[in-house]
Amino acid sequence: MKNKKATVYLIVLCLLLVAPLQAGWEELADPPKQVGAELGSALCAGAGNGRNYVWFLQNGAQADFFCRYDINQNRWEEDPQSPPFSPGLGAALAYVPNLDASPASGWVFALRGDNTKEFWFFDGDWHRAPDIPDSVVEGGALCYGGVQELWGREYYVLYAFSGQDYEVGGEPCGRFWRYHFPRTPHEPEAPLDGSWTDMPDIPGMTHRYFPALVWLPMNDRQHYPMGLVVAMKNYQEKGHFHLYYPDRNTWYDGCDIPHPFRPGKYAKLSDGACMTSHYRDSTIFLLGEIDRYFGFYDVVNNAVYYPDDTTSEPVRGGAAITALHWEGIAYAEFGTQTLVPSGPNFYRWVPPPEQEGKQGLGISLLSEVKVGVRSTQTFHIFSVKCAPGPVKLSIMDVTGRKIASLSAQCYNGDVDITYNHPIIKSGVYFWKASTASGDANGKLVIAK
Repeated sequence: MKNKKATVYLIVLCLLLVAPLQAGWEELADPPKQVGAELGSALCAGAGNGRNYVWFLQNGAQADFFCRYDINQNRWEEDPQSPPFSPGLGAALAYVPNLDASPASGWVFALRGDNTKEFWFFDGDWHRAPDIPDSVVEGGALCYGGVQELWGREYYVLYAFSGQDYEVGGEPCGRFWRYHFPRTPHEPEAPLDGSWTDMPDIPGMTHRYFPALVWLPMNDRQHYPMGLVVAMKNYQEKGHFHLYYPDRNTWYDGCDIPHPFRPGKYAKLSDGACMTSHYRDSTIFLLGEIDRYFGFYDVVNNAVYYPDDTTSEPVRGGAAITALHWEGIAYAEFGTQTLVPSGPNFYRWVPPPEQEGKQGLGISLLSEVKVGVRSTQTFHIFSVKCAPGPVKLSIMDVTGRKIASLSAQCYNGDVDITYNHPIIKSGVYFWKASTASGDANGKLVIAK
């Protein structure tokens, strides 16, 4: 099918975005077992033992399968332990980074679905975590929610929709839950110490409306101190976004989703509709069985935009999409294809370089590293802004001899590294920061 230019029209509460984004889909290595990705298949992305992966939970017509894709090596690996459960309708995955792990690592969480309350996490082995209070049915969704301070202590947070719904005054509401467990360094089984909290219901939400959830960390920490949760679903016969502010514990109305090629009309989500983070304050989403269309939702401007490009395969039931650390690159499988019975193909969408750093789509990916330095007589603090990934700071004397080396992990676009030097001599020194965005260097003057 030929690509069609899509025009986004001004709609109630939505702003028009005009940006001729030419995005690109790239086919990657196929999953190792081509058994078909049915409803209940899921993806998530994150780090494991210092490497970046995409995990794939495949609900297949013939067999279930769990594997991971090595992003750097462009190859699939079968994880050493298959899950002790079979995913069903409503199954979902979410990755939670362990902020205290070195090398970078984390946990893969899973809702089993299939009308059960089972909740699991994977850290090289599978563990049964405390059950979600609702049985998870078709439409279940799960997302990471950052690290939040609750009751004077830091907790890792996940948000979930069980797919269960009911009516209040004739309006459907969806059951919305939060799972939180303490941030305890060097405790890989910390998720077992978590608990579930019943949160405000999602307005206009039922499992029949193909919902999806994503948490965005947001660039503006003043107005979004705990980030933002976005729910995408059908409401009143059209796709719609709702926004949950964790600091206010309240849902707010977002905007309707315009149709990609019918001006003045709205899109209705179908089987395969899904969503993930695009950058820190925008999402990328698949509409489902509206052929090959995907789009972006910029929550700051409350606007929807469709690029000129389309997906490489039709989107069908069982499709899933994920992204790594809000870097703008999405990984997707498009569900079982009726004309390709061998199973799903796997793709990556990469934003064009000329769009990096532009604000029109809420983009916050840093293509260049930026370093600010604050100093005292006994230590310097290097504030590094860069793409997520490992950060290494080296300090050299005037001869080029390395006198100090420090490292950290950047998760949300910035990280502080403290260089303590209580006994160093006064003089001129040089520093170099190596990051996923590239390198930066400068001069350091120490006077005592």
